[in-house]
Amino acid sequence: AFLSILTLLITIGIYPKPEKLEKEKEKISDSGFGKVFYLFLLFTGLTVCGYPHFQIISYHFKKVQIVSDEIIPILFAVAMGVDALTAVIAGVLFDRFKLKILFLIPLISLPISILAFYLNSLFAVVLSVLLWGIVMGFQETIMKSAIAEIIPSYKRGSAFGLFHSFFGLAWFIGGIVIGRLYDLSVSYLVLFSTTFQVLSFICFIYLKQNAKA
Repeated sequence: AFLSILTLLITIGIYPKPEKLEKEKEKISDSGFGKVFYLFLLFTGLTVCGYPHFQIISYHFKKVQIVSDEIIPILFAVAMGVDALTAVIAGVLFDRFKLKILFLIPLISLPISILAFYLNSLFAVVLSVLLWGIVMGFQETIMKSAIAEIIPSYKRGSAFGLFHSFFGLAWFIGGIVIGRLYDLSVSYLVLFSTTFQVLSFICFIYLKQNAKA
């Protein structure tokens, strides 16, 4: 914590006004937050709502006894490692393709629930964990980068606040629904998750079209 604060103070000393480092360019949205930003929020809400928490995934692994209890923390550690590696790759891809790269989030999220809850095999377990980590890495990088691409600097604070509130609410609601559906039937859970990823992809298409307009 001390090193983190020290690094921050040094950075502030070197770059007291970091906004001056940004090249001036016209943002996609320049009045209010703009239609593109709200489509982006809808896209975020849909894909996150259908993205199962690792807790429910690991609970299922334990319940059906695909892996032993001591392996579950290792799987989570692997997912976090993949998350970290993906974040670097996702950042590079976003620098090149901008908002176009967002389609990978619902695309990679789509098979996770099928692999994790439907195909009770060790291969499916490992693959679902890897994909879960990849999606997490994309969510933590390109979703935030997208805001900087859409919103001008003087409105980003509010935009980030709204985004994180929407993100958290969507994941909270999705977690409740997915947990309830799991109690009813795994098939309902998978249907819910995959449907929301498809809807998210459709929303991405509209987002991309409006971003070009």
